[in-house]
Amino acid sequence: MGKKISDELGELIRLVDDLDGLQQLKLFNKKVVYISAKYPEFQQIIVQEVFSESPRSEWLIEELLQPIYKFMTDIIEAEVRKGRIKDIPTANLTSFIIGSITTLFSRSYQMKKLYGVDAFDEEVVEEHASIINDLIFEGLLKK
Repeated sequence: MGKKISDELGELIRLVDDLDGLQQLKLFNKKVVYISAKYPEFQQIIVQEVFSESPRSEWLIEELLQPIYKFMTDIIEAEVRKGRIKDIPTANLTSFIIGSITTLFSRSYQMKKLYGVDAFDEEVVEEHASIINDLIFEGLLKK
């Protein structure tokens, strides 16, 4: 599962290379939404394993998470330097982005019970991707 996710994200990263930074991040966020809906158990594993230091957490961080976060960090830092987005500490911003994307799926039963929302319904997934990008980028852009 980790290899599939890594491959999907790697393919996207190669495809968006000629887009501007904000467009790259928007497409990347959408892809993370789709992957999170497709593999909700992966996020559960990540949350459990990277909570503390262990050989498994080291492997997950180095092999899977580091390339993802590096892609995000490089774009965020470049966009901050250009003056296009607010200068928010990268650790906070990347955690906020990934957390806001994945929580709907990692707490799918809670969402169904509290709000009657099937987090894995295709329309809900698509709407979540749009909402995430709207909220994140409207809040990040310098006016």
